[in-house]
Amino acid sequence: MGVEMDQELTAGAGPSNARWYQAGRAMWAAWVALLVLLLGTVAGLGLGRGQAAGPAATVRLASEARRSPTAAARPAVATLTILYTNDTHSHLLPFDMPAFGKNLGGIARRAAYIRAVRAATPHVLLLDGGDIFQGTPFFSFFKGEADLRAFDLCGYDATTLGNHELDEGMPHLRRMYQIASMALLCANVREARTGELVFPAWRLFERAGRTIAVLGVIGSEAWSVTPAAHRAGYDWIEPRQALPPLLARLRPQADLVVLLSHSGYEEDQALAAAVPGLDVIIGGHTNTFLEHPVLVKPTPLLVPGAAPSAFGGTLIVQAFKWGYYIGRLDIGFGPEGVLGFAGHLQPLDASISVPLDCPVARLVSGYEEQIRARTSLVVGECPVDLLYPEEEKHVRALPLGTLVCEALRRFAGGDLALMNSGSIRDGIPAGPITMGRVFQVLPFDNTVVTFTMSGAAIRDMLGFICANHGRITGYQYAGVTCVFDLAAGQVRDIRIGGAPLEPERDYRVVTISYLADGNQNGHELFKAARDKSDTGFLMRDALVDWLRRHPRLDPPPADVVAISGRPAVVTAVGSSTSSPGTPGPIRKD
Repeated sequence: MGVEMDQELTAGAGPSNARWYQAGRAMWAAWVALLVLLLGTVAGLGLGRGQAAGPAATVRLASEARRSPTAAARPAVATLTILYTNDTHSHLLPFDMPAFGKNLGGIARRAAYIRAVRAATPHVLLLDGGDIFQGTPFFSFFKGEADLRAFDLCGYDATTLGNHELDEGMPHLRRMYQIASMALLCANVREARTGELVFPAWRLFERAGRTIAVLGVIGSEAWSVTPAAHRAGYDWIEPRQALPPLLARLRPQADLVVLLSHSGYEEDQALAAAVPGLDVIIGGHTNTFLEHPVLVKPTPLLVPGAAPSAFGGTLIVQAFKWGYYIGRLDIGFGPEGVLGFAGHLQPLDASISVPLDCPVARLVSGYEEQIRARTSLVVGECPVDLLYPEEEKHVRALPLGTLVCEALRRFAGGDLALMNSGSIRDGIPAGPITMGRVFQVLPFDNTVVTFTMSGAAIRDMLGFICANHGRITGYQYAGVTCVFDLAAGQVRDIRIGGAPLEPERDYRVVTISYLADGNQNGHELFKAARDKSDTGFLMRDALVDWLRRHPRLDPPPADVVAISGRPAVVTAVGSSTSSPGTPGPIRKD
């Protein structure tokens, strides 16, 4: 495993987009000069945001500074700017997001912002927390090619392994990264046969005359929701075991250690407390909105002695999802080490202008034209918004979930249908429904599968879901109604097709191949099932067939599975309680 020293990136043109950064940069330089005069005592760090300087996460530090072997050749005072994203999920074009706004994100705007920062700031590192793939027709049709070409044009330095990077399997992913300039780093997935790492664990970058070590890991929950067939032949190593030997090697030669972690916010917090030596964790997977960096100090009981990090702990950052935001973390270095940091999230919306000659915009436009030719067909109409909020989909049955399951049930001639909530990726807005929208709602190439199950087995299946409600992934249903009594931990009042469940009777159960193959507790749900039959038709086929038979959708009833023993939540027809200030759900698919 070699060391690759990355060279300084050439600052791009585009000063018109960078004008308002200059005020922040000048303020930063003034503060650093003051800090040096005060012998490294941090009094505060300002940062430009928008048209004026913002408050962004000023801190007071008493860090244990380390002098790099290259100190003689490096500037005495410098600022490293880390730009970061996570969970883009193939959202290369601007999109609408209920409760957030319209015309948000888009990788061309991201590229324009990055270019402006590089024009104003000489020392930039561009990193990503994983799940670049899957979620729109850009991945459904081009299987990652469009995404990686766009990321390369943006000038990304490194990313890590997200669970959706494996949606087409490990061999496909490895082929894709043979032609990508960006490094994919993962320190905790090995070939089961040889014990060799599938991807490099780390890479060293030179910025501002300092050495930055960047590592990558995928967390336990993210690995567990990767299709079992795509995990076969590979061993996952707990990050707490994989990282310490690498940190022992890298820490002495690095001025800063950054971990790209597709693990989720809670796992990142636990990792930061348990593993000393990590300065920054750039997270992903849970789509968490962290407006400013969160400093997590090591847990003394878990880590005897002091943690040799630059901040006396680990900074955790994450930038929500889909590229609506890009994160910025500025770290000031002095002669003896780190002086301080400041960070925030920058929204990417219509206020970011994209130059006419933007290569990323031209690239995306070319792919979009190919997609439009295949997805512009209108296949139905929706009279109201059928939303699918992340904070609700794992804890209750939603109308859109019921609709998709009903399409599966009717398509396969079943008595009831069930699918994991994460297989549906987006809502359906009011208005015409195009094939492009169908691909956004159901981007995965899962097939429709049927089983035979007794009434008693169905009761046990629903009982397992009820007993673990809120601790495991959520599910969506059709053809069945029941009550989850969370206080008693039991399911009751089960009815199939409106009639009481008959324990001795056989029922035809419809699901999708992802669950039928044992993923997301499928091995438990269908342990008493028999007569498995894969129709070979994609779940998208079933939905399109339903839309052709019902060209104008009527919203199905909400809460086909009623919940008792806890407060009710709002409906997901025409309204949403999403808030960017609230961390996303821990369960992810």
